[in-house]
Amino acid sequence: MKSSSIVTAAFGIIILISGFGFLVYKIGENNAIKRINDETQTQQMTGNEQEQAEAEEPYEVGSPNVIVDEPKIDPYQALLKKEKERPISYISAVKRNTEFPLLQRKVIIDYTIYNSATIAVYKDFVVRFEFYSKTNKMIWNTDINVYESLEPKKQLNLKKWIKIPNNISKKDIKTVNLYIVSGFNF
Repeated sequence: MKSSSIVTAAFGIIILISGFGFLVYKIGENNAIKRINDETQTQQMTGNEQEQAEAEEPYEVGSPNVIVDEPKIDPYQALLKKEKERPISYISAVKRNTEFPLLQRKVIIDYTIYNSATIAVYKDFVVRFEFYSKTNKMIWNTDINVYESLEPKKQLNLKKWIKIPNNISKKDIKTVNLYIVSGFNF
């Protein structure tokens, strides 16, 4: 008795699914017939009637019937504009070596400035040097102007002697970080 009720329920589900599929098929068929009738009616209109019907139809932005003339933008100029607007995004500085000469209150820093831009040439950089203690607290910083120009995809290798202030001991300096504060383009 149980197996016959399971078979009956399964058969009912199959009929329900096939009925739903037939309904979806009929709706799609009706939409297709309506589309064909609309196209036939449009083809039978005279030229003036068709223009009037098209003028009455509201066009939405993004519709395939609307043609928008977009200004032609030269990719070279677009990229150059982007690189000129945000030079800090394309210029970076990396420390290579730090030395503390004996018996001198100076630090010597070897560093490299990179230009990762594709087109823009940058010049007159401001590099900020930050000096940190053993507990990673910034104890001092200084900005240095670098009056050089840097071509795209090139680098500048530089060495800078920086005098340590009298209130800071050389042994207090654990690390030196540096980064570009500003740079100008030609």
